[in-house]
Amino acid sequence: MSQSRRKRPEESDADFTLDLICGRWKVPILMALHCAPQRTGHLVRALKGVSKNRLNDALRDLRRSGLIRRRDYPGSVPRVEYEVTPLGKSLCPIVVDLYEWGVRHRRKVESARAAAGR
Repeated sequence: MSQSRRKRPEESDADFTLDLICGRWKVPILMALHCAPQRTGHLVRALKGVSKNRLNDALRDLRRSGLIRRRDYPGSVPRVEYEVTPLGKSLCPIVVDLYEWGVRHRRKVESARAAAGR
């Protein structure tokens, strides 16, 4: 590969990090879990519009990456909770910053897109 086509190390590390949280539901899941563990049913209610299959796929990806963990509580009525791991907690400030940036700048970006579409 030529030098001009090769990615710089900081770009590939940033891409790696973005790939961990890429997907429609991963950031909202991390936002929902960063304060306290949640049961699956609570996540479904908190994340308006997510299907159980999409939620389970995103939870599985986040678990595989070591960002969240699943805790199974056996009993006559077994239950499952998800919580952010220490590794996931180290990513939470970034996720919160992304969320807050979106809150502050969403209208500006939408206005720019609308103006560019004219």
